[in-house]
Amino acid sequence: MLLHLDGDTSRFTGAYGYSDQPGTLALTGSLRPGGAGIDLVEDDQKGRETGRFELEIFRASRFGETSNPLPGCDNLAGEWLPMRGGKASPVSLHLDSELDPAYDQWQRLNDETAYILRRAMLEKDAVTFASLLRYPFFSERGLGVVSVWKSPQEVVMHYKDIVLFPKEAIRNAVPHFLASGADQSTFMNRSVTIYQGKVIRVCEAACPVIPPLANY
Repeated sequence: MLLHLDGDTSRFTGAYGYSDQPGTLALTGSLRPGGAGIDLVEDDQKGRETGRFELEIFRASRFGETSNPLPGCDNLAGEWLPMRGGKASPVSLHLDSELDPAYDQWQRLNDETAYILRRAMLEKDAVTFASLLRYPFFSERGLGVVSVWKSPQEVVMHYKDIVLFPKEAIRNAVPHFLASGADQSTFMNRSVTIYQGKVIRVCEAACPVIPPLANY
């Protein structure tokens, strides 16, 4: 989920998505009086209101979470309710990263790449996977064992040596609103690095910090 608060109007805009679905649902809403919570309405891609969120703002303390209102919304908890009645679903949200609007173009492109990449890995579609990479492409396994792949054909041939993630880890990965800086994003707990819409590195575990791309 991505949320933006207009400090002058106390209104929220944003969007959220599901890991197994393309695209996102639009969100609008407002801060409750006193800043104790947030109420949001979701719209589908045709502009129809399909659900709402009723959330309280929490803060972490030495003794767990309390519902004391604070400036900021690092921790939210509450319910999602379908607009036309039905069973509510519990919701717990925690701040992952703050995005700079100056890089919205790359953020959206990297998110789209992450969604296609996740689906390709779930389906073991090596051809689609290879088409999403920037060459030369780097993969890493074990303790710093780095491989460099120069073409899609090489990647397809060695796909099983590159994609080493358990299927459950791929299924649980969230491809929307990735942690990003400038035109680069990380996916799957920093195991995948995406630069300007192309995957530049995949690591068996979280990738270590690397020098700027220009130094490759």
